[in-house]
Amino acid sequence: MRFMRTTKMMPAFLLAVAGAMLNARPVTGQELFEWPDTAVDISTYKTVEECSAAVGRVRSQIKVREYHATHIDRDTIPDDLGSAKSPLPSAVVETVRACLNAASAHVDTVGVDAWDLLAPLYLIIGMDDSARAVVERRLAEVELDNTEDLKRAVTDVLLLYGKNSPVPPKIEVGDEIILAFLDKIPDFRNRFAVYMQLIVTGSDDPAMYDEMAARARRHLARFMAEYDEAAGRELEDMSNESGRVGATSEELLAQLEAMFTLVFGKDQFHDSLRVSTAAYAKAMRKTWGRASDVPPEAYMDGQPLGERAPVLEGDIWLGCEGDPCEQYPRAGRVSLVWFYTPHLREIYDNIRITNCSDYTYLLRRLSNRFPELDIVVVAQTVGRYHYVKEGMTPEREAQLIRKCLDSVGLDRAVLTMTESPGWRLPEPDGRWVDQPTANWTNYSFDGRWSGKFRNTDNALLIDQDGYIVHVGRGTIGGGGGLERNFAELIEILLEREKAKT
Repeated sequence: MRFMRTTKMMPAFLLAVAGAMLNARPVTGQELFEWPDTAVDISTYKTVEECSAAVGRVRSQIKVREYHATHIDRDTIPDDLGSAKSPLPSAVVETVRACLNAASAHVDTVGVDAWDLLAPLYLIIGMDDSARAVVERRLAEVELDNTEDLKRAVTDVLLLYGKNSPVPPKIEVGDEIILAFLDKIPDFRNRFAVYMQLIVTGSDDPAMYDEMAARARRHLARFMAEYDEAAGRELEDMSNESGRVGATSEELLAQLEAMFTLVFGKDQFHDSLRVSTAAYAKAMRKTWGRASDVPPEAYMDGQPLGERAPVLEGDIWLGCEGDPCEQYPRAGRVSLVWFYTPHLREIYDNIRITNCSDYTYLLRRLSNRFPELDIVVVAQTVGRYHYVKEGMTPEREAQLIRKCLDSVGLDRAVLTMTESPGWRLPEPDGRWVDQPTANWTNYSFDGRWSGKFRNTDNALLIDQDGYIVHVGRGTIGGGGGLERNFAELIEILLEREKAKT
């Protein structure tokens, strides 16, 4: 009775609202929080740039779905050297076809400056003739007397049909286009430059190494045949044509042969390494000098091949076998010294990859394959670890990196951390400005080597006597080539040590 009396006393409008709420159809959570339609309407696209971007998004979405299905980060496993010859997913092909139709993009209507976007799209949908027409339009714009323009154009075309191809590579098509174009170049110096590009372009792709070596031999033979045919006509005096004072046709031919040896002659260099690191460094530097027409001491912009590795310094050492830590690199041990760069990994589609670096998985595989190998990770403080900044000290930063190394199987690696000298910018910026550490300075070899040890990963292979055998520069994005090179050289060094005993 109390409830009824209270109800009669309620204002009429409240009763009306209450009745409406009781009689209303229940609203589901799906209706309240339904995600807006974000599907891209390709029919509205008007340019080849938009179509290229659409393809990139589709390929990214496929990778995300693959990750959700497998929970495997592709960076953690060795490169599939056969994947370059696998067909594209049908979703990518259909996206290109629909988008090009909607945009009315055509080889004759798209500006030549967009050739590098349109030609790959044609290759994806199997319109090879149209792709070739786009490429030939690009080559028609080249200044035949401009050596650098020629080299850039030739490289672009060869990469399009080689390692950068969006479909299984068609190297022979790229070669056919360039060889036809070669006949239009009147100057022998510029034809020489094109042959040089034919030999070296794409040669660092481990999936096609043997194929690229075979084609390079064919191009070298073709150049030598052309050289023999032209001898006695236009090759009597190459001093003005070559761009090198006093250069002769024989010297140019020797330069081309040296480049071929440098790129594809690893077996003979490996034989030198089996003798000694000094013999290996001498052979590499001498061949580099002949191929690039620079002094041997300027090898790879001053890369310290064959030089003694400085002793590493550190304020904090973690993972050493003894206490105090031994001097690294250790005498009598093959060492791989990695200058660690912290990466703020990309966030996409709600997936955050949190491993400390792509390099760690390469190092783990090498560590598992070669238990005798010393791995030393060289780091310097940055005042954070990924997105963790609060309460960060050098000790905690080192411990977090150590934890990451252990989590990916690098528990045998030694970590050395140096507290970075520098200063912090005033607020609201607040960023830390680094100054070179002792390790950074020492491994720059008095500034002779342009290699940087911040903002790019560098790994140096050091032999049992403390001499640098190889430098792997840049991130692991290059894939299997970097891992393969390290593995081959490590194996030779270990075999060399066993032969001594």
